[in-house]
Amino acid sequence: MPAQAQRFTPVTHCMPDYKNYTIEDYVADESFVNYLLQQNEADVALWKERKDTHQLDPVILAQATQLFFALKEQHKTADSNKAEELAKLQQMIAATGTPVHSMNSESRRKRSFLRYAWPAAAAVLIIAAATWYFYPSHIESVTPDKNFMAFAATQNNIQRFTLPDGSEVILNGNSSINLAPGFNKTKREVQLIGTAFFQVAKNPDKPFTVISGSVSTTALGTSFYIHQSSNAAPTTVSLLTGKVRVDVKGQSSVHLVPYEKASYQKEQQLVKSTFDNDALVNWTKGLVIFKKANWEQVKSIIEEYFDKKLVITTSNPKDISFTGEFKADQLESILSSLEFTYDLKYTIQNQTVNIAF
Repeated sequence: MPAQAQRFTPVTHCMPDYKNYTIEDYVADESFVNYLLQQNEADVALWKERKDTHQLDPVILAQATQLFFALKEQHKTADSNKAEELAKLQQMIAATGTPVHSMNSESRRKRSFLRYAWPAAAAVLIIAAATWYFYPSHIESVTPDKNFMAFAATQNNIQRFTLPDGSEVILNGNSSINLAPGFNKTKREVQLIGTAFFQVAKNPDKPFTVISGSVSTTALGTSFYIHQSSNAAPTTVSLLTGKVRVDVKGQSSVHLVPYEKASYQKEQQLVKSTFDNDALVNWTKGLVIFKKANWEQVKSIIEEYFDKKLVITTSNPKDISFTGEFKADQLESILSSLEFTYDLKYTIQNQTVNIAF
C-alpha cells in the first residue's frame, strides 16, 4: 500500500508595516543598518525604494538615522570577533538589569546585533550597548556610565533616568538623548531628539547645555522642559525653576525666568511668553489633567505632550468643557473619553489625530 503523501502547509510571511516602525525597530533591522552603512547594494536599493515610495514614516526614519550615526560617531574602532562581541553584549545587557529574551518568529527581522527582543518597557540603555557591539572597543570592560551613554524611550513610554552628574531626565515617548564624549569632565552637553524634562544638578563650574536641533539651552542648576516637535511646530523651552539662556545661531540670546518659555520656528525669531506651569508639573508626575478644558486647551496639551497634530475636521465643532485625569502615556484613553462624552469619532494616522462629529 503506497505511503500516504505528506502534506505541507505553505508558510506565509506578512510584510512588516514599515510606517509603524519604531526607532528601535529601525536600529535593530540588519537590512536597514546595511543601508545606512552603504555596505550591501541590495539593501541600499531596497530601503531607497521604500523611502521613495513613502512606505516609511519620515519623522521616525529621520530620528532613527540621526540616533544611529550619533552613536556610531562615538565608536570609530575596528571590527573584531562577532561571536565574542555578542557574548559581551549579553553580559552588558544583563548588567543593566534588563531581561534578555529569545525572539519569536515574527521578530526574526531583528537579527543583527540585537538578536534578543527589546523589553516591553522599552526604555533602553541597550542602544549604547548595541552600538558598542557594532563598533566594539579595544577596552576589555566597557561600562556605559564611564565611557558612553545614550537613552531612548519608545512610542507611548515615558521614562526617567539619572545622568552621571546626578541630573534627572524625564524622557517622552519617541525621544532620545545622547551624552557628548567627556560629559561632566569640563562641561555637560546633551543632544536631544524629541521631548524631555531636565532637573539639572547644580554645578556652576560645569554649565549644562541641551542641544535640540537649532536651539541650544544652557543652565547652571535648574529644571526645564524642551519640546522638539515632529510636526513642524515650534521648538519650545519651558522653565520651571532657576534660570536658563536659550540660543539660536544668528540671534540674540533669550533669558528665561520661572514660568516663561521660548519658542523657535525655523527661520523665525525666538519668541518669549508665559505658560501653564500646572500642566507641566502634572506631566512630570506622570499625569495629564484637564479641568473644564475647551478645544483650544485640549489641542494644546495633545500637541505638546503627545507630539501629535490635532485636526478637527468639522467646521462647527461642539463646545466642550472636558475634565479628567489620565496617565501621561495614555493618549487613546483621553481620546476614548472625549469620544464617549461628546459623541465624536477620532482616528490616528501617523502623527495626526483627526476629530469628527
